[in-house]
Amino acid sequence: MLCDTLYRVCRKTLWLIALGLSGMVFFLNVWYTSEVASTGYEYVTVSGHFLKSIPMLVIAACLVVILSCFRQSVENISEAGLFSLLSGIYTVLAVYLIFNVDNTIRADAKTVYTTALEVKEGIYTAFQPGWYMYRYPHQLGLMLYDQILTEFSENPSFLFLVNFVLVLGINHTSWKISNELFHDSLTNVLTIFFSFAFLPQLFFILFAYGLIPGFFFMMLGFYYVLKYVRTEAIGHLLAMLLSVGAAVVLKQNFLIGGIAIAIYLFLNFLQKRKLGMLAIIAAVFFSMTVPAGIIKLCYEQAADIKLDSSSPTVLWIAMGTDIDNDVRGPGWYDSSSWNLYNEAHYDTDKASELGMKKMEANWEKIKSEPARAGRFFLDKTISQWCDPLYESTWSGPLEDCGQYTHTEILQSVYTGGSWAEG
Repeated sequence: MLCDTLYRVCRKTLWLIALGLSGMVFFLNVWYTSEVASTGYEYVTVSGHFLKSIPMLVIAACLVVILSCFRQSVENISEAGLFSLLSGIYTVLAVYLIFNVDNTIRADAKTVYTTALEVKEGIYTAFQPGWYMYRYPHQLGLMLYDQILTEFSENPSFLFLVNFVLVLGINHTSWKISNELFHDSLTNVLTIFFSFAFLPQLFFILFAYGLIPGFFFMMLGFYYVLKYVRTEAIGHLLAMLLSVGAAVVLKQNFLIGGIAIAIYLFLNFLQKRKLGMLAIIAAVFFSMTVPAGIIKLCYEQAADIKLDSSSPTVLWIAMGTDIDNDVRGPGWYDSSSWNLYNEAHYDTDKASELGMKKMEANWEKIKSEPARAGRFFLDKTISQWCDPLYESTWSGPLEDCGQYTHTEILQSVYTGGSWAEG
């Protein structure tokens, strides 16, 4: 009885949290918009957007009415045929995109890629104290991924091509997840359509920073955990664990996806009360931590350098909660985490102390100016969740950084201009 009650409470609580957060993001996008300038500086602006949202809300309402009227016709659309058709269109768009931009990358993506090429030659300069990999060993998984791909080609365009293939894989997995969850033709058709209609994912093909491959493996993890719960096949369990591990190794942000899987499995345990599920939950956390540690150990031995003194997470939290931080946008990167780590002479413990002191100072400012703090965190949320492009074009080629496009359409897209006006 206790497990049944706890299951119902947890399930309803999670639904309410999901509904509340989704509703918040929806209404913020109706009222506001954010935009990242098409320059290397990454300056973000927040503005009101309600009047511009009205036509989109009307269109959305009309689409709902049309779907209601023609539900049966939509249900009869071949899912495989629709996926093939949209994949063909997407291929044309992706090829046009990839072969009409410079094949250069920048910022962290370039640093990791360059380091991968150096490591292939036995050069471990980036592993020295204060250098990039010494500061951010969580990037070792992405560097290994780049190393593997450069065995096939050292042209950065190859990274873009692989991203394109993985995006098709993401969309295909989305379709299969929809079918696993709902077993409904209409839902599957809409999932396929809107997966391809999400244009930021097309532009993210040019972002060689682990986002696309990490998301691909995370989606596989979601799919295989659903398959395992339904079939209890060991093959599906192993595929889920490997996928989650790969996703987190490529991008630590996907830890949240692994935690979501663990929560889902815990709910399944409460529902079915199978003790073996607890061992599987432990295996999920194992897959999210151990592979990264093994990769780190291997590179430490190869470079003959310990990478234990990395930049602590608290520095990033301190940077993101400083209500005076509006250099790029509210709580966005302002170099303070980098500077504090330098001030601590690359010592993690000392850097953590400096970060905690900054956190305490941030809290005092929040308490003394609650209204300004409230506006800061509202604008921070808007800047993160109300950019219709999800910073996807900024992550691509920027003329300001010496990266150029070679058609008028793409020049318009990546400079924030208007092709029609051109």
